[in-house]
Parts: sequence; structure tokens; C-alpha cells
Amino acid sequence: MRRRSKGFSKAPKQHKRSASARPTGPAVNPSSIELALLLCMSRPNSSECEESRKRLAALESEITSHAAKVALERLLAAGCDRGSLLRSLGLSCGKPVDFILDNWLTKTGPQSLQVLFGLNNRAFSAMKNLLLEAADRIDGINRRFEFGVLLTVPHLRMFWGIPGLLQGYVSLLDLAAKRLAGGAHFYRNLGKGILTLYVKQQTGRFRDEQVSALLAAVRDNDKYDAGNQRDWREEQKDLLARIAPLIPVFTSDSVRTAIENL
Repeated sequence: MRRRSKGFSKAPKQHKRSASARPTGPAVNPSSIELALLLCMSRPNSSECEESRKRLAALESEITSHAAKVALERLLAAGCDRGSLLRSLGLSCGKPVDFILDNWLTKTGPQSLQVLFGLNNRAFSAMKNLLLEAADRIDGINRRFEFGVLLTVPHLRMFWGIPGLLQGYVSLLDLAAKRLAGGAHFYRNLGKGILTLYVKQQTGRFRDEQVSALLAAVRDNDKYDAGNQRDWREEQKDLLARIAPLIPVFTSDSVRTAIENL
């Protein structure tokens, strides 16, 4: 049972509710962080921007200069779209085609809660406790007839959901802390996952040999090969499982339609 925060005065004993009566509220989907980031990475028609066209050309130039043109052409022949393939390749290497992503994908990810939220571990826990306790108190008020009846009318009904929103927000904070606060490589792994799964979706196979050749070329790392790519897929199987259903969002011309179809 959570210890009551000092931020609220102690409630009268007769109104204290048991932990079992506490509404659980909504919890965000385990793939929520990945979906949010993927939506930011999925910018339809980004190739129409002059700067983006230059970056696409630069990626192809790197591929050619590192003798990986054959791998690119094989993936295209197997069913990959050139623009989508190069965009996902750029995301996986910290070379996004969309310059709007520069300050995000080209830098190290947050390494701590302090960097991510501006709070240390103790302050982060205290804030979550305050939010959850506030959700409890608001829920108790909303359920008192004299006030709660006001929330049944259309223009006030939105306030009935505040407890659930607070609880859901705490679950989002926890998920973000788990996914983002420890990882310089999370963004790159997500981009690499998009590339890997896009190729799998379009061709029916992972095609580690061709994918690793493109990654080696753009990263200027001749040592990265199909074996390294298979090892990476095994290490990141949980991430790949979470984002596999989301790949249509990256390839769709209409992000809204793709989300509705998930």
C-alpha cells in the first residue's frame, strides 16, 4: 500500500477507502512509446522537400561508394520502395532524411531520469505518488452524489475522467522511464527495427545479408555483416515484437487510416 504523501492532509478516518476500492484507471499500451516515436518518424511526402531529396541522394551515394549498390537493387527488386527503404535506413544510422529530426536522432538519447524528466529518482517517485493520491481524492469527490450529479451533464462530463487520466499519465511516465531513460541506443534501435521489419514486410524475409550491407555502408563499418544483424535481431526481439504491428504506419500514405486499421 502506498504511503500517504505529505502533500495532502490526512483524510478523516471514516472516509478512508481501501486499496482494493481504488480505481485502477487506464494504463497505456506497452507499445505506446514506440508508436509515438514512429509517428514522429513517419512523415509522408518528406521526399518532396529539396533538403530531403539531397539527403536521399547522399545516402545512395554512400551506398554506391561502399560497394553496396547490389544489395540495394536486390531489395528494390524484391518489393521494397526506394524512398521508404532509404528513409528507414537513415533513421537506423542517425542520418534522417527529414531535417526536423536532426536534433533528436543525431544526438545521444537520455541517460537518466534527470535528463528525461528533470527529476531525480526520489523526486520522480514522489511526484507519481502525489498524482495517484490526487486521482484517489478526486475520484472520491466525484462519487459523492451532491457533486457527482453535476458531472453527468454534457459540458461538465469531461471532469469525471480526471482520475483515470492521472493514473494513465503515471503509467506513461513509468513506461517512458523504462524505455527512454537508460538508452543512448534506443532511437537508433527503433530506426533499425523499422528498417528490418519494413524489409521483412515487403519481401517476406529478413534478408540479413542485404540489410547488413546497407547498414555497413552508411555507418562506414565494413565489419558489420549478416551474422551481426541476426545477433541484433535476437537481442532486440522484444522491441521488434512491439513494433511489428506498427510498420503499416510508416509505409501508409495516410497515418490516420493506418492507425485506425491497427
